[in-house]
Amino acid sequence: MKESNQSFMKLLQIFIFNIFVLCLTVQMSEALEWQFIGDRLPRYVELVSDDGNFLDLECHEQREILYTNYLKRHPGYRPFMNAPEMRKEWRRAMVNHQIDNNLDSFSFCVYSILQNTVFDLPRRHDKRDKIFCGVMGEPLNSLEKAAAQSLQELMGYAIRGSVSANLQLLGVSDLFPLVRLNNDVRYYLQGLLRKLTASTPSLWDVAKSLVLPVEAIDLSLERRMFIENTVARGDHTSVLETTNPCNFMEL
Repeated sequence: MKESNQSFMKLLQIFIFNIFVLCLTVQMSEALEWQFIGDRLPRYVELVSDDGNFLDLECHEQREILYTNYLKRHPGYRPFMNAPEMRKEWRRAMVNHQIDNNLDSFSFCVYSILQNTVFDLPRRHDKRDKIFCGVMGEPLNSLEKAAAQSLQELMGYAIRGSVSANLQLLGVSDLFPLVRLNNDVRYYLQGLLRKLTASTPSLWDVAKSLVLPVEAIDLSLERRMFIENTVARGDHTSVLETTNPCNFMEL
């Protein structure tokens, strides 16, 4: 009888374990399938706190409140909120929605958070390879990797049409040799900036302080014309796919 009970308990444990594994598998599957589209799209206007002091909070505090409010609106997402990259995808979805709708309520906070990861990098001239130049280089440690990944995300927002992200990129490129933009990438971003601010002269007046004169950007006439054509048709892919790698030393 004792052996029978032990066998039953062992089978019960195996059964419970299998149920647990099944539930975990389903959760992971749903997490991978969770897309921030439609009703699941994180919209700032729906998530912003009613607290009158919200806009006075630090950017990281605003971000946490928005994320908490998203979880409240979508409790089905809660078990998956710590899945790799999901939080970043949530952030990208919110910022992309703001860019596409000419909003900037929370986007500037995200740009500042991303830009701040760069400020621990050395500002001195360094002859080693760049870790970011418009495309990813080869970071040597966790600090450099975080900075390069942040700038890659910022680059995505800039080429999507964010003036603020564009200016942030140009600014850090001037300050830090390790993340200096390739000349053709910079020329593209500057051309895009002119295009985005064409109907808002006051905005261009603010932006032009970070824009280098055409003659200060060393490019062949052929490459210059190529970049100008890509700006006209919004084809950033052709630029990034043909720019030099970050280990190429430009003058």
